[in-house]
Amino acid sequence: MTEATFIPPNNVAAEEAVLGSLLIDPDAMDDVAALLKPADFFAERNGMIFDAACALRSRREPVDFLTVVSALEQRNQLLEVGGAAYLTGLINATPTAVHALAYARQVKDAAIRRRIIWYAGEAVRLACNQDLPLAEVLAAVEAGAFKLREGLRGADALRPLAAAVAEVQAHLEAVIAGQVPQLLSTGFSDLDHLIGGWRPGSLNIIGARPAKGKSALLLGFAAHAARQKQVALIFSLEMTGAEIVGRLAVAGAGVNLFDLTTGAALQAQWPAVTSALTGLAGEPIWLDDTGGIALPELRAKALRLATRAPLGLIIVDYIQLVTTGQRTDKRYLELGLISRGLKGLAKELNVPILAAAQLSRAVEQRSDRKPTLADLRESGDLEQDADTVLFIDRQDQDLDYQPAELIVAKHRHGPTGTVALLWRRARASFVALAKP
Repeated sequence: MTEATFIPPNNVAAEEAVLGSLLIDPDAMDDVAALLKPADFFAERNGMIFDAACALRSRREPVDFLTVVSALEQRNQLLEVGGAAYLTGLINATPTAVHALAYARQVKDAAIRRRIIWYAGEAVRLACNQDLPLAEVLAAVEAGAFKLREGLRGADALRPLAAAVAEVQAHLEAVIAGQVPQLLSTGFSDLDHLIGGWRPGSLNIIGARPAKGKSALLLGFAAHAARQKQVALIFSLEMTGAEIVGRLAVAGAGVNLFDLTTGAALQAQWPAVTSALTGLAGEPIWLDDTGGIALPELRAKALRLATRAPLGLIIVDYIQLVTTGQRTDKRYLELGLISRGLKGLAKELNVPILAAAQLSRAVEQRSDRKPTLADLRESGDLEQDADTVLFIDRQDQDLDYQPAELIVAKHRHGPTGTVALLWRRARASFVALAKP
């Protein structure tokens, strides 16, 4: 008795109904093309026909029996798909074009099931390779699962320019009509005025020398995002989760950071502190304080959380403590891979990523100690990959309120400039400068 040959999930009848619908009603092409791509078709000839139809659509040419036959002839594929007779058969076998999108969903369903089988096999192969770190295997499996979920949403990065042009035009018309939501606010009106807010898909570098307030500034951005009901994910490679909660509680309670370490002072401030902690417990903020986290693990955790709730902001504190999980002799090359990886993750999830970065000692050796882009430590890729680069400039003084500047040194989408802030030393936080 021979074992039956395994046939992957497919729905060729639905594929034929999709193609027949497009040949009957070309207007159905826009809806179907938003969901399907040629690789989703199990029957190779059906994928060829759909690819020819997509090419016609991208050139804004009509999609019908004659144009598709002509396109296949030009590609020398007409005989391969079964000739004009096969296309005629598709039209005759399709009861109605009204259900084109329903047929397309059935095709997509089968395609996703085939990809699940492929990813499952890939997971087995990776798991059996004991030379690979377990974290890398898990990251690859979770990334595959995320791509499958994106496939269910019909996400397709490969599209004609005409589709992007139409999106931009629709967006601009919505801006004129006042129907476009604002970018995620930074919490500082002057900074919002300069950069517009945090842009989805952007990588934003916050640079400063040690102990200048990078972590405090990032936590302030995260807290403000949470107050806007946006989910903030914080990767803290330097501070523990308890330290982060303490910083956020101090800012929320309006008490001094030092009071948390003194019994008598803490007791006096206890009602305000407990109220702040209770409020924090309800905020949409997620923490990961894994020290020296590798980029694949960071990415996997972000993708995992994104499947549970739409992310509004990702914080990485700080980028030089992230690793690639691979051995490399040149740190600047590794850092370049990390910055490109973070930028790719920002685009993939369509969320802003804010990453702190240490500056080189060169800034302290100049008479003018204002940071510049050349001070970004270890890699010029940080400047290249970032959409915005912000520097903290302040002098250490034995004062509670200290003047500080936030220098926007790079802004891919607009002007650069400087925003005046105040550093609250006792509360380890930045506040906006009061208007006269």
